[in-house]
Amino acid sequence: MVLLNYGLEHGKNTGTNEMEGLLWIDMPQTAEANTWVSADVMIGNADTPLEDIHGLAFTLNYDTFLIDPNNTTLSFDDSWLSEGDPNAITLVKDFADGGTLDIALSRTDQAVMSGYGKVATVNFFIIDNIDGKTEDAAVIPFEVSASNAMMATSQGTMANMETLGGNTEVTTGIFNNAALNNVVVAAYPNPAQNSLLVATTSNIETLQLYNMLGQVMYQRRNLSTQEHTIDVGQLANGIYYLQVITAEGDKTIAVEVLH
Repeated sequence: MVLLNYGLEHGKNTGTNEMEGLLWIDMPQTAEANTWVSADVMIGNADTPLEDIHGLAFTLNYDTFLIDPNNTTLSFDDSWLSEGDPNAITLVKDFADGGTLDIALSRTDQAVMSGYGKVATVNFFIIDNIDGKTEDAAVIPFEVSASNAMMATSQGTMANMETLGGNTEVTTGIFNNAALNNVVVAAYPNPAQNSLLVATTSNIETLQLYNMLGQVMYQRRNLSTQEHTIDVGQLANGIYYLQVITAEGDKTIAVEVLH
């Protein structure tokens, strides 16, 4: 039904022009070429949670200069609006050439939800052959913005939402990671069969494990420890990218799972 009605205008009450709630983008501070970067789509916060949400629609806009738009992926894992809910339905329209994603979430029942948090994650692959880069490291901002954000109640009332974009500073060019920060990341055993121990020289703020499609297979935030063990026993054999973000910088390394 959502797909059939995509792009159509309906006679439901469109409410007022007043803004209702906030939709914002959460991104890491830095990223490097030839790695994945995630943009979490968030709504509300602890101080201003959203109430009685039945559906949500918005557009994400991004610059295709720094990324491979054909490898952009979207996940609703860990979404407090849809994950594991049989009544939740989603729609994604990817206009890769124009750098936009139209996204909608709704329900097949009349239930509503209240709260705040992540509703979706978009994964972008930063290319390593950016036009005009030099042998010297350069920092270029990669921005993701949101527009046309609206939320719906179970009665069909629509309300506009405020939006706040996010950005990541991408380091490009030929460079040595060690010259950018003092963070050392080790993962062993590599290849790993059942568990992978990650050790760093700085407290881990965010740890993410991506497969070759850019899908987040494992994620932990605010660990505040220099060591963490990942259970990889249920992962398929193959190469994965381990991204470790600390206050002193971030590193991405390749690891292998081999059962």
